[in-house]
Order: sequence, then C-alpha cells, then structure tokens
Amino acid sequence: MSSASIPSLEIRGSAARLPRLDSSNGILFVLLALALVRGLLYAVLSPPFDGPDESAHLQYVAYLATNGRAGPIGPEGHQPVGYYALMVPAYWLTVGQPADIQLLAVRIASIPFVLGMVLFTWLAARKMSPGSAFVPVVAAGFVALQPALAYIGASANNDNAANLMAAILTYLVVLLLSGKPQRWVAPVTAVAVGVAILTKGQILPIVAISAAVLTVRIVTGAHQLGWTKLLLYVAAPVLVAAALLARRAGERMLEMSTTSASMLVNWSAAWHMVQQSNPQETFRVQFITFWTAYLAGTVHPAAAWYYALGAVILLAAIGYALRLAGRGAPPHRSAVLLRVALLGMLLGVWLAAYLLFLYMFQDPSFPWRMAVIQGRYLHVAIAPLALLVGEGWSLLALSRIRAAAGWGILTLMAAFDVASLAVLVGHYAWR
Repeated sequence: MSSASIPSLEIRGSAARLPRLDSSNGILFVLLALALVRGLLYAVLSPPFDGPDESAHLQYVAYLATNGRAGPIGPEGHQPVGYYALMVPAYWLTVGQPADIQLLAVRIASIPFVLGMVLFTWLAARKMSPGSAFVPVVAAGFVALQPALAYIGASANNDNAANLMAAILTYLVVLLLSGKPQRWVAPVTAVAVGVAILTKGQILPIVAISAAVLTVRIVTGAHQLGWTKLLLYVAAPVLVAAALLARRAGERMLEMSTTSASMLVNWSAAWHMVQQSNPQETFRVQFITFWTAYLAGTVHPAAAWYYALGAVILLAAIGYALRLAGRGAPPHRSAVLLRVALLGMLLGVWLAAYLLFLYMFQDPSFPWRMAVIQGRYLHVAIAPLALLVGEGWSLLALSRIRAAAGWGILTLMAAFDVASLAVLVGHYAWR
C-alpha cells in the first residue's frame, strides 16, 4: 500500500465532522477575522513600549529606515535583519510622527504574521488529516485563540517572523512526509530553511528537523532529481546560512547554540542547576508565560484556567496512547515519521530553551535569569503542538461526541482569551 493512501493516523470509520463543516473553510475565515480583531485590540490597548523590548526593536527598525541617522542600532542589533527590514515601510509611513504612533504602525504591520500562522497550521492539518474537519478546526483555533501569541503578535518583536517561518516549515514538512510531494515542495523547503535562519535563534531546532526531513527526501529521490537540482536544493540554505554567519547576528546565534549545547555535555553542572533552579517554579513560570506573556507573566487569570488548558494537552496525548495500544493495521511509516518529526520540533524547541536557561542560571549576578525561560519562546513550536493536539483529540473523542469536543475546546480557548484580555485591561485600568 502506498504512503499516499495512508497520510493520517486517524481511526478509520470515525471521522465525524463538526456540524455543517464539510469543507470547514468558513471556520477558517472566522478564525482569521478573530485573530485580526484581537491583534488590533492588543496593538491599541497595550500601553506603548510595554511589550518585551519594544523600544529596542523599534530602534533597530529606525536604524534601518533612516540608514543610521535616527541613532545607533541598539541592543537588539545582534538579531538577524529579516523582521526589521520588513517593518521599515511601516516606519516610513509614520516619519515625523511621535514614537508612539511609529510603534503602533509597526505593531499593526506585525499582525499578519499571526494570520499566516493560523493559515499554515490550517493547511498543514488539512493535509495531515484529509477528509476531517475536526483536526483543522481545533488546530487552527488553538493558534488563533492563544492570548500570548496575539499579544506578542501585536507588538514590535522579531519573535513574530520566527513563529511564522516555523509554521511554514511545519506545513512543508507535512507535505514532504504525506505521500508523494509535488515537485515544488523540495525547492521551496530549501529556500524556507534558508529564510528561517534569518529570523531568530529559537527556530533552529525546527530548522534542523526540517532540513533533516528534506535531506532524507532528496537522498531517497536523488535518482529522479539529477545532480543539478540536487546541488541547488543543498546550496540554497547553505549559502543563506553562510551569509548570516559572516555577520554579527550569525555569530550571536552560533554563540547561543553552543551555550545551550554545552549543558548537554556537562551533565553534572546541568543536573546541579536543575536542582538549584527549583524546577517546579521554573516550569510553572514557563507554562503560564506560554499562554499569557503579559508583563513577563505577572498579570494572568486564575490558576484554574491553566489546569484546564493543561488537561486539553494531556488528553490529546492520551488519545495517541489509546491509538498505539489499540488493535488494527499499523500506520504507514511516513505517517509515523511525520508525527515523530512534529514531536521532535516541539521537544527540540523546549530543550534548547531549557538548556539555555540552565546555563544562564549558573551566573547569580545575571539579572534576567527567569526571563530566559519565558514560555513565549516556545511559540515557535505552536504549530506542531496544535497539530498534535487536534489529531490527539480526534483519536480520543468518539465519533458521536467529536463535534461537541471540538466546539468545547474552541469555547474554552475563547473564554480563556476573553478572561486574559479582561485581566490585562483591568490591570492597566487599576493602575
């Protein structure tokens, strides 16, 4: 049986659709509209420069937009130039306006990155689970209704470029491992790998897995490509990476990667830092700031919300466990590899962030040790997480209650989003 005939792990005969969602395209437009409206709300309601390092990010944009006449490049000058170059037109449109207006323009120009994440998560879910409306709706809703992602997405922050490129790479990996990909997928993936390196360091685990999947696909189909195309696919990301590494941003990215990797080698120091850093508190902060990154997690809804969100992820994992424990024909190898790749992206991003935190925790004089473990740095893996949550629930929920489960998850996410925004507005109104 060919890999194209079994692109999904879904239990056959139980792909019940949500009510009136034969194509589910209508829900996609609703989710995109919600993401846009929420982005505009955060862009306008969040006080100027209250987002993470917004002043420094805007300074970098101003430096590029004025060719250095607006002042030095600033403390974020070590970052890859990609996001900041894209924000230059927004800055030009507001030349001569107060800094608050210029920041608002950059914030609004950043919102499409989140819209792109919703779209590519949707497309990946449709390809991963063809014929199912449940997985695309839940996965895209998981991204579209995430409060911290909306907050960061409506701020001047180069996280946005990394998050979007990670969603694009996730979609391309799904295409590469779901049956026989079309001819354009391999070269586009090669280019995307190169472009992703120009965003931010936290995307590197996803870049590495995407490059590995692409390499396997190229090697297994090398006899069909010919040497010219084969060299082109390999050369594209290598040339982009080499150009980046020759700059300050590349040096910084290499330094941070080496720093994280050093904790893998020095196990004794890593374990000592795990004990010293109070893992329970560390993971609590990381989990909260993954969902609500307002003011580094100091403003957030009641703990009950986070238990409910944690239960959603845990039950999705149980869905996979039940599928693995069940009987029936085993899934095709490519379907298994796809899920392994998605899980690898998620765990790789988390591990890189945690190892960097452990390294920084060794220095008691470093003032931002807990800032390094902020959950917003995991947003780069939110597309793989959303796909796994959506499919995990499709495996868990019986066909007769699947629609209710899908709408229940979306309702929970929407209610949590409203509660989060209300807490943020209440905080600023009270102050």
